Amino acid sequence: MKKVIFSFAILSLVFATSCGGDDDNDSDDGCQTCAAFEIEVEGVTQTSPEVEVCEGDNGNAFVAGVDTEQEFEAYIQAYELFSPCN
Repeated sequence: MKKVIFSFAILSLVFATSCGGDDDNDSDDGCQTCAAFEIEVEGVTQTSPEVEVCEGDNGNAFVAGVDTEQEFEAYIQAYELFSPCN
């Protein structure tokens, strides 16, 4: 089941990257806060904490100062499959 969820997340990132819009980020500082969420994997509930995602100078998403190597808009779109960001 973990492989299915991981595959779905990767597929979502690829889809979001290829279909990403040119929408401007509403945040003044280039950061968005994404709410915490819970997901059940093989009968075990796992919690993902609230995170702040910032757009780096290279256009990638940065979480806790670490480059995710994913385009900012694509990262936000993929995260919003599980939880809202604003």
